[in-house]
Amino acid sequence: MLRIALNRLRRAFTTPGFTPDDATQSTSPNRLRELMRGNQSLDLLLVAVRDFPLMRELFGRDVSQEMEARILSCLKNAVAERMHVAPSTLTLDCGEYLLAWPGNGGDSRAQHEASYEIKLRAQRE
Repeated sequence: MLRIALNRLRRAFTTPGFTPDDATQSTSPNRLRELMRGNQSLDLLLVAVRDFPLMRELFGRDVSQEMEARILSCLKNAVAERMHVAPSTLTLDCGEYLLAWPGNGGDSRAQHEASYEIKLRAQRE
């Protein structure tokens, strides 16, 4: 799964699928390219929603697209509240999302705690 995500992330910087929350925010694919090339810290959060393909199969594409939009919005808001940055997102597959934002170079324990808190905030929604 991680290999697939990394390959898609590499391709994302050459395709329009990796998009910021809206056109006015400062985080963009070009900004992410700059961070990666400049060896600056980039935080990634991979989210896989359990049984999302089954939900899509049971309730249809319309319901699943609405749920996907709500999930993405919720995840973006949780990252923005916790990390004080607007993340860029990449939909990897049905129910799988990769969120990226400029990192602060914190230790792995702090990153783990932040990702857990983002998960809890998203689950509450």
